[in-house]
Amino acid sequence: MKKLVFFLLLIISASISAQVPEGAFKITAAQYGDKPNTPEELMRRQIIKIFKDGYWISAFYGDPQKPFSGSGGGTFTTANGKYTERLLFYSWDSTAVGDVYNFDYRLEGNRYFQNGKMNSDKYPDHVIKEEFVKMKTDIPLKNNSLEGAWILQGATWDSKDAYEQPIEQIKIYAYPRFAWAQYNSTTKQFIGAGGGTYQFDGKNVTEHIEYITYNRIALSTDVDVEVKKLADGTMQQTTWQGRMVETWKKAK
Repeated sequence: MKKLVFFLLLIISASISAQVPEGAFKITAAQYGDKPNTPEELMRRQIIKIFKDGYWISAFYGDPQKPFSGSGGGTFTTANGKYTERLLFYSWDSTAVGDVYNFDYRLEGNRYFQNGKMNSDKYPDHVIKEEFVKMKTDIPLKNNSLEGAWILQGATWDSKDAYEQPIEQIKIYAYPRFAWAQYNSTTKQFIGAGGGTYQFDGKNVTEHIEYITYNRIALSTDVDVEVKKLADGTMQQTTWQGRMVETWKKAK
């Protein structure tokens, strides 16, 4: 009997330690620095964090006085009750890019908890405590083949290189959310970000923009994107009446 109980405890322990955050989560309580955010502070803006296939993107946005407050993202792993993330970009402090931070974390049903500290030039010994709830919708996703993290391979505007400077870009689809960010890992420069909700029917994806750093696109705009899967396994997305063509490769 004792052996059976011990064996069951091992199974439960392994199951808990193997839990991985996956999907889109919205903040419900937070502390950044010395004092917790008040409910009023949290109501003035959205804080979203998306996890998918070992990549993550977070975004702070929605304050009427500051529609976009910042974005961070990178890669993550979980092991032995610890959540570890590496920053590929961080709009608030470029000196943090490349750093690796360990957090205590747990998943309880549709809730996610993360607790730890970061240390950078701008944010030394900076407390981070976050509680999230998973975001869901009653509308089913029509086609799930976009789900995952994608890495930009190239982009053209009117058949010419779309960007004047070297840009790296990741994009995550985790229904009902999507998010992307552009950055330069060599200079540690944050370049741009955007995100919102999406729906995909297998040929066309409609992205509803909730935040974006480019002023030429209005908030709450629906952007229709034509999707084509190429023979080499990459994905081609075409927008703006065919003027913008992006090629993406699945991160995993």
